[in-house]
Amino acid sequence: MQPTVLGPPGYAMLGLASLGFLVLIIVFIDTVLKIQKDIRPDRKFCITIVLSVYPVVGLCTFLGILFPKANVLMDIASQLYFALCMVQFFKLTMSYFGGESAFVTSLEGKVLPWAGLPCCCWPCCWPVCPKTPVNKLQIRFIRMLIYQHPFVQIVMTIIGLSLWKEGFYDFGDFSPYKGHVYMFTITTTSFLLALWAFVITFKSSIPELRHHHYGKKIIVFQLCLVFLRLQALIFMAILLPSGAIPCAPPISPSVYANTILCCLLLGQLVVLSVLARHVYMLPTLPEPGDNDPALLDDKISSQGNGVTIVHGRRHDMV
Repeated sequence: MQPTVLGPPGYAMLGLASLGFLVLIIVFIDTVLKIQKDIRPDRKFCITIVLSVYPVVGLCTFLGILFPKANVLMDIASQLYFALCMVQFFKLTMSYFGGESAFVTSLEGKVLPWAGLPCCCWPCCWPVCPKTPVNKLQIRFIRMLIYQHPFVQIVMTIIGLSLWKEGFYDFGDFSPYKGHVYMFTITTTSFLLALWAFVITFKSSIPELRHHHYGKKIIVFQLCLVFLRLQALIFMAILLPSGAIPCAPPISPSVYANTILCCLLLGQLVVLSVLARHVYMLPTLPEPGDNDPALLDDKISSQGNGVTIVHGRRHDMV
């Protein structure tokens, strides 16, 4: 348990990290139990998985503090789980529209914002971006880009572990004779393509899904990605090589930087989980089909469960 080597500051850091992880678990359980009473059955699984990104990433971060040597594996696990959550958030978005066909109908005549970050933000890319209005083929292409990311992550993780056992993979070693440089290129390309498709989807959806507080939901979800990826890049690629992270024997600067990063990330995840709880519990306007008996889940007569029927429709918190 490396943080305890620092003495009282290390114990305090470990205690705060433990408290933060406990809060993440409590907030997640409380949120899921409350919204499960009010959300439509066809969205329960997607919303539960999306909300679980905070405690799961928090668990990986907490284990990274306790076991610094396993931090690389914990980082891979958290990135893989976030990729799976991106898939579920895409499914949730389509569910809000009523399916992919309804998505195309809602945006009929509009052109998707292909020219944007992170893949097509350069002017040289704009001429090759589709100019035709949205159609089912484009939605399938976006779905394929998002779905390929967790698949590529899983395959690259299996290959990376195999190469590591044989001595051909060292994390952070960009030598052409090691596997890291090639796997990093493949996984980064996969991530950027998935993020590009994800950005196109939510940019198109925000104006149409204001009644679902979609903009707020995408913010609390995307901030988790920013803190998980960008923050690690700043620490490991900028602060650590520049010598900004001090050496605290017997802890090396890299382990010290990882401990600070993980503690900072845990605190941010606690804040994001509380914000996500607030956003997903906001009431929304009734939708067509909310009076479908298959979706009411035999709770519509219970006023005390937080479900309100307005003109024969259900008033959900989704």
